[in-house]
Amino acid sequence: MLKEDYPPGALVMRQITPRGSKLLPAWEGPYLVVQRSRSGAYLLRDSTNDLLVQKVPASQLRLVSYEGALSPDSFEVDHVVSHRGPQGDRSYLIRWKGFAPEFDSWVKQGDVETLACIADYWDKLRQQPSPTPQSRDHGGGGGGAPRKRKSPPRNHRRNTRPRRK
Repeated sequence: MLKEDYPPGALVMRQITPRGSKLLPAWEGPYLVVQRSRSGAYLLRDSTNDLLVQKVPASQLRLVSYEGALSPDSFEVDHVVSHRGPQGDRSYLIRWKGFAPEFDSWVKQGDVETLACIADYWDKLRQQPSPTPQSRDHGGGGGGAPRKRKSPPRNHRRNTRPRRK
C-alpha cells in the first residue's frame, strides 16, 4: 500500500537526490502530477510543460499546498505574454486580469502562484509555426548568381603602389 496518493493535477515538489551540498536546496519544483504508474511511481510535468524523462517514486514527492495561499494583495493572472532569462532564473511578463497592457509586469517563476498559466503559455508557444528563414537574395534576378559589388570592401587599400620607407 502506498503512503501517499497524489491525484492527477496535484502540484508536488521533488526531492533532489543525491544532493551535492547541504547548502543546495533539498526540493525542486513544483511539478504537475500527470499520472501514477502501476508500480506507484509518478509521471510529472514541469513548469515549461515538458514531461520528466524518469518517473518519480512517491517517497521522493511532497504535496504543495496552495489552498489559502492567496493574500488579499494578490492579483489574478490573465495570461503570460513573454519570458526572459535561463531556465533556472526565468521571469515571465504577466498580463493581469482586469488590467490594461501598460500594467504588465515581470514576475520571477517562483513567485507565480499558479503554474497553469505558465503551462498554457508554453503550449501556445509550441503550437506557433517556427519562423522561416528569410532569403538573402534581395531581388534583381534569380538563379543564385553572385551580385556585383558597387564599391570596394572597406578594408581595401585605395593606393596599390608600394609604400616608401
